Amino acid sequence: MTAFRKYALFNFLSEYSLKREGSTLKQYTVFLMCLLPFTCLMGCPASKPIYDDTLNLTAVPVEPGALAGRFYLRGVSNHMADLSFLGMWESASEVFWVVERTYDEETQTYTQMMDFCTAINYEFAGVTSTIPDMAYEKVETAEVVMTYDHQTGAYTASDILITFALQNLEDPITAELPANEEELSLFLEKDHVFDMDEDGNPGITIVSTGAIEANLFNFSRIIRQIEGISLGPDTVVGLMTTDRYTYVMVSDNPLMKPGRKYMPQHEDPKENWFEEIRIDDRQTCDNVMTFKEEGKFSRVRPF
Repeated sequence: MTAFRKYALFNFLSEYSLKREGSTLKQYTVFLMCLLPFTCLMGCPASKPIYDDTLNLTAVPVEPGALAGRFYLRGVSNHMADLSFLGMWESASEVFWVVERTYDEETQTYTQMMDFCTAINYEFAGVTSTIPDMAYEKVETAEVVMTYDHQTGAYTASDILITFALQNLEDPITAELPANEEELSLFLEKDHVFDMDEDGNPGITIVSTGAIEANLFNFSRIIRQIEGISLGPDTVVGLMTTDRYTYVMVSDNPLMKPGRKYMPQHEDPKENWFEEIRIDDRQTCDNVMTFKEEGKFSRVRPF
């Protein structure tokens, strides 16, 4: 409300109160309550759809509950990988979930169950790393509270957890994990690592082929945060940040040393992004690669 309008309204109310000396306090209060909605018409601020200058996109907000349903979520990650004697190399991967989201009208919040489907690890520095399908199938479904502003279209989902070969942790997100060989020994004594791919070796076995041939027995924890905007009831896009922890317990190739492996993400935030696309109940993890091959995900980054 402008200063002039506030001044005019104050004068009007003052004159009204003087002229109505016989009115009761209750009548005066009722009058003011009736007048308040009209003051907002004179200048109360309203939320507007977000223009995201990083994404170069404007949100399309949706009605409460309109983002409930079933979606594929695809995350594209670019990060640095430690190849021991070869040093740090930029690498890329894609991860896929089926998201089932419900809306609670009372609390006005969404809850989503995220069923991890699979991942694609692209070749880098002449090396390809493969994780057994059985390990992907055993990743636990994550329950995540999603925050969405129905006026602006802003979207966030926090602490999307994936663990490989870890168990019996009081809080998998905040638990301290080994930083060196001494801490690893104590960690293993507490039965926190199991044979996830059932090949008789501890942890999961990552098979490295190409420029370096190796079998790496490891465990890992990946925690993702995503933040973006809705482009309508069927699509959400935005940026993703990833906190990766990986420990190689055993390597059968001396060129790939065991130990804690640091994998910082790309310094350009746009190189780590996600998109979410509505699907029907017939679509499952079994169909996600066909969905990709048919070009239903973005072929290039949508921003």
